[in-house]
Amino acid sequence: MKTYQNRIHLKKLLVISCWLLTGSCFGQSSKTINLEQCWKLAKDQYPLIKQRDLIEKTKDYSIENAAKGYYPQVNFNGQGTYQSAVTTIPLSGLPKPFNDLSFPTISKEQFNVHGEVDQTIYDGGLIKQQKQSDAASADMQQQNLEVQLYVLKDRINQIYFGTLLIDDQVKQNDLTQNDIQSSIDKMQQGVKNGTATTSSVADLQADLLQQQQNKIQLLASRKAYLDMLGVFTNQQFDTNTVLEIPISVTPSDSIKRPELSFYDFQKKNDDVQEKILNASNRPKFGYFFQGGYALPGLDGFDISPAWYYITGFRLSWSLGGYYTLKNQKQILEIEF
Repeated sequence: MKTYQNRIHLKKLLVISCWLLTGSCFGQSSKTINLEQCWKLAKDQYPLIKQRDLIEKTKDYSIENAAKGYYPQVNFNGQGTYQSAVTTIPLSGLPKPFNDLSFPTISKEQFNVHGEVDQTIYDGGLIKQQKQSDAASADMQQQNLEVQLYVLKDRINQIYFGTLLIDDQVKQNDLTQNDIQSSIDKMQQGVKNGTATTSSVADLQADLLQQQQNKIQLLASRKAYLDMLGVFTNQQFDTNTVLEIPISVTPSDSIKRPELSFYDFQKKNDDVQEKILNASNRPKFGYFFQGGYALPGLDGFDISPAWYYITGFRLSWSLGGYYTLKNQKQILEIEF
């Protein structure tokens, strides 16, 4: 019997030691936090959240750059050449008075320096679709960020509700300890009255000690959960931190998953890419102006360098894109 009681005393010492190691401090003030605050703190601390503004700025810059496709496009070109032959007009075999005529001979050394301005009038809707593509791509990136934030939110939920579950288990443990302690008090009174044995009291004390050990394990698990929550929220939580029980959780949150919206944005982006393929194969029409300094100039009978300009309209339509259009659309469907 003494050996059994000694074991009980040793277990009590172990419980007290473990209790001290868990860092229970009864004199400290408690800190209260709710689930919404944890969501916000974790979101603010999330490294990728900084990309939200960057994505929006990139979207604005990309759309602005695409819109500049309507601006006049200015190009400068120049070249100098030497050719083996030039155009000449033979007059030696002609009858008089034509054989006395002479024409200037163009130099074999030639150059042309000019600038050209192209103004798009119709591009098949390519610039418009490119702007929509930039917007759709930015929406996809933003929604992909929302997907990652949703995963973060789910992780916070697991930790938060896991801590609340431990709190309930601790309360249940306390109730069990109170019941056992009440039974011990009654049993000890029975020992004094001769209606109970000391071994029965020892059994109850062993049960009480087991519950105390279970509580220490629960408190250690709670501290580990709070430490994880502190890492996500960049906050310091101690054993006195109180987590508020959420009043309600909107059921629609589990239905409106961000992945579904991401697929919608992806489908929209693929539709825009298909429109870009169609627009790139349409004819292009525009106005151009070219002016420069060349030898020879536009006057074929003037062999001296001269200024010149050419202006007009330009139509271009490449049919080569239709060869691969079907396959490119198939690739878009596979990627989606």
